[in-house]
Amino acid sequence: MPAALPERWRPLIARNNNAGMIVWLNEAAGKHSRIIGAAIHAMAERESRKTEAKYGRLILPWDRVAKLLVQIARAVVWWPLPCVS
Repeated sequence: MPAALPERWRPLIARNNNAGMIVWLNEAAGKHSRIIGAAIHAMAERESRKTEAKYGRLILPWDRVAKLLVQIARAVVWWPLPCVS
């Protein structure tokens, strides 16, 4: 996986106003459950979805989840799928 890939993802995450997706990405990347819980608690106290996402990104910043996702992607063994005819 190229090292530049997270930079291509940055605009998606920065514009992501879906708090659930922010949490899901961090859970999938292996973020500690106490940090996930703190983010969920902070987001639950907000009135709008946009504000929920803002607080989610404050507690679960892009740079940290990007590093975790890249580590996971590098650890995965990629192989070609067999041709099905």
